[in-house]
Amino acid sequence: NLLFLGTEFGLFVSVDAGDSWTKFTAGVPTVSVMDMAIQERENDLVLGTHGRSVFVIDDYSSLRNLSAEDFQARLKILSAVPGQHYVANQTPSTRFTGSAEFRAENEPYGVMLTFMASGQDLPHPDAEAERERKILLRESEGSALEEEDDEPGDPKVTVTVKDASGDVIRTYREAVHQGINRITWDMRRDGARDMPGPEEQDYEDGLPVGPEVPPGSYSVTLALDHPDSQATVASVDVQTVADPRSPYSLAEIEQNYAMQIELLTLEKALVSAVEAIVRARRDIGTITTLIEARPAADEDATLLALTEQAGELNESLDELEKRFRTPPETKGIIYSSDKTVSRLGLAQVYVGSTYGAPSAAAKTYVQIARNSVDETLSALNDFISSDLEDFRKAVDEAGIALLTGMQPVKVTD
Repeated sequence: NLLFLGTEFGLFVSVDAGDSWTKFTAGVPTVSVMDMAIQERENDLVLGTHGRSVFVIDDYSSLRNLSAEDFQARLKILSAVPGQHYVANQTPSTRFTGSAEFRAENEPYGVMLTFMASGQDLPHPDAEAERERKILLRESEGSALEEEDDEPGDPKVTVTVKDASGDVIRTYREAVHQGINRITWDMRRDGARDMPGPEEQDYEDGLPVGPEVPPGSYSVTLALDHPDSQATVASVDVQTVADPRSPYSLAEIEQNYAMQIELLTLEKALVSAVEAIVRARRDIGTITTLIEARPAADEDATLLALTEQAGELNESLDELEKRFRTPPETKGIIYSSDKTVSRLGLAQVYVGSTYGAPSAAAKTYVQIARNSVDETLSALNDFISSDLEDFRKAVDEAGIALLTGMQPVKVTD
């Protein structure tokens, strides 16, 4: 039933054995298609064109058995391509080829999922149809929604990946539109939050990526919210396939993965520790502001002592942070190899530079990172349970808090 037709005016496709035809415009321009070939194993269609070189349509299998009813489905997974693990090697010969070599794009790395989504709450990929959709949406809501800030946020589908044991290893969100969509899970699990910096981090669409998972069986679940009802959910089992050129066994790959997970656990602990330092510094600043707002704060011995103690605590927090990392916006070139974050990063490089079992050198750097994490976390926890706790008690005793000392206001003579 699935037919492809190359014409002088582009590529056409039929899903009903030629009874009807639709122009294929997803990445294929209006160009003379002179030849076609099918890569059966990959379900790829290769087009040879006149004037626009070669196009490869990755995994057209989602077009098989496609019906008009499918376009009414709120959410339906059409196909899932196994993820192929591989390392993209450099081209032999000259290291820097400059403009002397043509390099086309590979297909997206990972498990490629194609799915259908429908609903007037979703944007339309066609510009004219999208304009009409917005007009109808505004009329149905009874408001102009003139300001762009008043527009609802872009709809997104939530992607949840589970391993063979059923544990959730990755959760993130991708943009979705009406019609056929395609997303790719890059075969990585969730990573750690970024270290605190001058700007707030946004994790609404998911955490940064972590280690690449080993070859095996996984499941991917898509969830699409609906403005008036529960989210629609669709799931599919997927496979990730080992690199056939790899010299490493599955057992060695899993050893490497296990050590990367251990390092990821240490990284999460470091991020939480630095976040605690940043929160403590912020809270101390708030307390200092409250003290300064007290009447005659510069004459009260207790408040003056608290202000001095707050300054000493900030200095201690600064020194603690420097054991973890080089603080953001530090000027100049700073030696940072002795920082715990740097030691952990070095261990991650040694372990993550190969798919094989960690070497003796990698294990040594991992142990150095473990020791450094233990030492800095111990120092921070001692500070929190002693100096910072003493300050907290002193602040409570002094009655320094928000909304304290508020009394009803009365008119008096």
